[in-house]
Amino acid sequence: MLAGSAFAGTDPARATTQRRDPALVLEKESTEQISRKQQQKILKYNFEKMKQDVDELAALAKALQEELDKTTENMLSLQLVEKADKIEKLAKRIKSNAKGY
Repeated sequence: MLAGSAFAGTDPARATTQRRDPALVLEKESTEQISRKQQQKILKYNFEKMKQDVDELAALAKALQEELDKTTENMLSLQLVEKADKIEKLAKRIKSNAKGY
């Protein structure tokens, strides 16, 4: 009766379900490995995209400088304002993507 009392509160059916099924463990590990590979691909893609965005930002900044050199203090071109807006949006996108890492 003492030996039975140690397990009196547990159901034999539950005891078998509490054991780790090797097939389920293997499946979970495979899923985690796939997820890691996918995460790595996503990180690589995001990094490459960020590099492209930074290159575009540099080109826009250079174009903005050239546009500013063409204008006078009394007259700013609409293209100058549009390029500044593009730069601002692109910089914000780069910043938010960088925070995601």
